[in-house]
Amino acid sequence: MIDKQRLRDQLSKHEGRRKYVYDDASGKAIGEGCFVRGLPTVGVGRNLYDRGLSDDEIDYLLDNDINDCLHDASQLSFFSSLDPVRKAAVVELVFNLGLTRLKGFKKFLGFMLEQRWAQASAELKDSNWYRQVGEGRGDTIRHMIETGTWKG
Repeated sequence: MIDKQRLRDQLSKHEGRRKYVYDDASGKAIGEGCFVRGLPTVGVGRNLYDRGLSDDEIDYLLDNDINDCLHDASQLSFFSSLDPVRKAAVVELVFNLGLTRLKGFKKFLGFMLEQRWAQASAELKDSNWYRQVGEGRGDTIRHMIETGTWKG
């Protein structure tokens, strides 16, 4: 039987461990406007171009991101009093905007605190966020906030 932990340690030593996408040819992090000579790579030599991510890996990453957003959303004073669907809508807003930007939606947050769902929904529609994400995502989240039910 192969000693996976020892092999993992050796591969990490030889390949390096990177939390961010990098160019495997230069070893430099890939950022906006960056020229990539080699292949986008992450972690311990994971070639994202040729291998990508499996659905299980994508779900694992998404679950971790959802957990982080749940933690952030729980900092909002009203969050614990919401029903599960409205909680999901707020978590998606945190996922999309980040908690800091969501905190800038003062009127929306005030209406959420007061459980004035229609007004909170209207505030979302009257925002740059709504214009950027469009009717699909925007109306879905607005529906969840206003009715406390999943859309579709």
